[in-house]
Amino acid sequence: MIIKQSPLLSSRISAKKAFAIASDILIISSLSLTNIARNEPIRCMLTLKELAIHLIKITSDLRLLSSGPRTGLAEIMLPPVQPGSTIMPGKVNPAILEMTYMVCCQIIGYETAIATVGIAGQLEINVMMPVIAHIFLHSIDLLTNAIQTLVTKCISGIQADEENKTIKQILQEKGLLTDGIINAIDPKGMV
Repeated sequence: MIIKQSPLLSSRISAKKAFAIASDILIISSLSLTNIARNEPIRCMLTLKELAIHLIKITSDLRLLSSGPRTGLAEIMLPPVQPGSTIMPGKVNPAILEMTYMVCCQIIGYETAIATVGIAGQLEINVMMPVIAHIFLHSIDLLTNAIQTLVTKCISGIQADEENKTIKQILQEKGLLTDGIINAIDPKGMV
């Protein structure tokens, strides 16, 4: 005899999963069950999105400051995590910064998903709470792992590039410094 799963049974299983996820949210966030039924996960996700935006700015600045060795700012040196290019000796790929940037972009997309499923609620009931819970918990895990990796494998190993040369010094060494270029890069003679 084949027993088919009834819709009622499957909805009970889904409800158990949803309550398990909601329970995890309660433990992690210290929110009450009445708050979970309202808009707190959406508000919390907005905070995660804001954190992601700030991390994008930080990682972009670090990538710019580490760009080099022959062009770019080359103000800082990132710890070597991934070998650079064969055609650019000395290049260190900003792999950890780029990973963090990608995770942050995913968090921003997840916030949009949570906002969209948050619209699905009628009165005090939202059948999309399991999706909200899953995305919210996954976002916390992603950001936690990304930030820990960023700190341990990148930020803690950043060093100042003490051999950094200004554009003016590089052009002087190559014999390319003309009066026109001097006026263009340093019109007030400050460097």
